[in-house]
Amino acid sequence: MGMENNSWRRILGAGGAVLYSATNVLFCHSAEARFWSARREAARKLNNNGGVVASASRSDGTTDALVLAQLPGGARFDVHSPAPAYVTPVPAKEHLVGGKVPVFSSDLPRWLGDVVTPFGNIRDVHLSKRPGAPLVIHIQDLHDSTEAQRNIAGLVEALQDERGVSLVGLEGAQGAFATEAFRAFPDAEITKAVATYFMEEGYLGGPEFAGITAKRVPLLWGVEDMAGYNANVTAVKESAQNRPALELFLREARTLLNEIKTRRLSPALLEFDRNFSAYQSRKMPLGAYVRYLLKSSPSGATRAPNLVLLRDALTWEDSLDFPRIERERATLLERMVQVLPKPQLKSLVDKSALYRLGRISYGDYYRFFRTLCEENGISLTEYRQLHAYVRYVLLAERINRNDLLNELSSLELSVQDQLVSHPRERRVVKAARHLGQLERLVRHSYTPMDWGYHILHEDEIRNVGLTVRALAKEEGLPESLSPPSVEELKPFENFCLQALGRNGAMVGNLLEKMAAEKRPSAVLVAGGFHTDGMTQLFRQKDVSYVVVTPKINGELPEGHRSLDILARDPLRWKNCLRGKQ
Repeated sequence: MGMENNSWRRILGAGGAVLYSATNVLFCHSAEARFWSARREAARKLNNNGGVVASASRSDGTTDALVLAQLPGGARFDVHSPAPAYVTPVPAKEHLVGGKVPVFSSDLPRWLGDVVTPFGNIRDVHLSKRPGAPLVIHIQDLHDSTEAQRNIAGLVEALQDERGVSLVGLEGAQGAFATEAFRAFPDAEITKAVATYFMEEGYLGGPEFAGITAKRVPLLWGVEDMAGYNANVTAVKESAQNRPALELFLREARTLLNEIKTRRLSPALLEFDRNFSAYQSRKMPLGAYVRYLLKSSPSGATRAPNLVLLRDALTWEDSLDFPRIERERATLLERMVQVLPKPQLKSLVDKSALYRLGRISYGDYYRFFRTLCEENGISLTEYRQLHAYVRYVLLAERINRNDLLNELSSLELSVQDQLVSHPRERRVVKAARHLGQLERLVRHSYTPMDWGYHILHEDEIRNVGLTVRALAKEEGLPESLSPPSVEELKPFENFCLQALGRNGAMVGNLLEKMAAEKRPSAVLVAGGFHTDGMTQLFRQKDVSYVVVTPKINGELPEGHRSLDILARDPLRWKNCLRGKQ
């Protein structure tokens, strides 16, 4: 008996050591646990770089996609029927994912979270009511970030290895990918090193990287209609020729309009413009900007619940004492080792390891942790800062990223319109809004929402240069501004038109390939500009889908545009052979 007790103490001691190691990530200052601090650090780096960040046009169409990339939760789960307490088995052929693992509507988000969490964030889930409906996992592409491509590659490989999803539809190509010759090269390490170089240079995407280096080869299939795609590429190349002159015009127009603002706008409108401009140039953190907007429009808080959650989470973080949290964590850990039964102690160690590996979210982990304390008579309220930290994380997880940016844009316009008190001010405000639209159009960073606004205000946006020149004349300022012609702007508008027109071809070609290969599930990798249009088509066709954004912790390369790769010359082979200097 004594030997058994000594053995148990040794096991318990070892378990405690493992527990301490595994849970060391829980309450420390890591970027994953303190995601708000990670966002602040990103903002600080951007400020040190002059507040400049490239446009994430292939993701959400806005640089906010980077700022919000690590928000927890945020998925919009659209399950048409309530999840039952039990699952009645149905014929496997109706619900097989990749022909490997039966998946039911009630547990789909759970397995998705397990597979996706290490590599990305789930943004939207729609489950069809139709039994056996195809499932498409849409990964939003972002070529500006090598980190995003690595995570896309990891997700493609994980979905195949763990769920049997091996068909991958790709934007920008038609038909099969020839990866066999690369995979046949005898030295896998050299193959991977060369593939990594091409991926870092932007010539190879994450799916192609997985197709060349993964243990099991995925079926990569281009889903484009090449006529539409080539028209889109032509628009990119033509716009690249026009961009230098347009960027010069935009700089001059912005400088002139800033001078007009100082002469015409009220102090309150000038304050709004300073905050707006500082946020757009990344000189003002998102949290500070949200606080300003909510303070400026108290009634707007009822229409922006996610902005309120963001503000409250940031305020809560400011009140936390992290050194004290660490001390309370160590004290609680020691108590749990003494109190928890062996099975629960093992469960905590296992969950902590999964959390550290990114296999479960911090929200799920902390709910488990809190429940474990309650079941064993441990009151977290005794550990005030630790308890506040857990509540802070769970509060932040409630933020829905799908709605947050829409709320931000809506509140922004509402605050600005409330501050306008004279028609002279309104003309300047509208000119500034339309000049901003033109700037995003020229950067190819329009979102579908931006394009919808463009259609409604096409003439005003095209002629904003004339408007700024007229305002300058009224104020006695120089009128040397040379607005662009409609023909100069056409390629940028054609890019949006062609991009939207490709949605139907990509959806149709992927579903056709799934049917031909008898694959009930597939991955679709395409830019976020296509997401709204494609998900609308999936709903019309009664197809289940999931939207995933790859994780990004670093900032995008300064001045880099993902679409420029379509307009530049091929990479010289001597550069490939030389390697990086």
